[in-house]
Amino acid sequence: MSEGRDYDIKIVIQDLGRDLANGKGEYCLDLETGNLLGWEEVAGRDDAGEGRPAVQAGKRYIRIPPFDELYQSEKDLYDRIEVPGTRRWARNHLPDSERDDFLEWDDYMQGEQVAGNLALNWISSLRPPISVLMVDELDGETEWCLYDPATGKWEDLVGDVDDL
Repeated sequence: MSEGRDYDIKIVIQDLGRDLANGKGEYCLDLETGNLLGWEEVAGRDDAGEGRPAVQAGKRYIRIPPFDELYQSEKDLYDRIEVPGTRRWARNHLPDSERDDFLEWDDYMQGEQVAGNLALNWISSLRPPISVLMVDELDGETEWCLYDPATGKWEDLVGDVDDL
């Protein structure tokens, strides 16, 4: 790991973000491995639960809540603030033949960013007693940020993570 850092579990931020944003509550986070599993696989187990109370009780499997409405609210806010400027930039700098593809890609990437921010905030809200390494699958599992249970904060490992 970079600079000799250590961690307890590793999570792909896009996977967790998508599960939070999908609004179904079908998955859970395994706090021992960092894997995402189907909730139905573990729902009846003694070591499965929901939210911070489950983490505080030492449960292994934590249900990923459906944050679809929060996701959509945050994405709509981003769209109202940023999209007009992005469209203006594309209109002024890209040929017509490339503009639609660029705007579609930008919308996808911004959705991923909103979902990733949900993932970071959800992990922080759980206050897990373990360190969590978030990696970015789009960059070949680049180490992105590290949750420190001693401080309850994320440490930026790449130098360009906003709002940690």
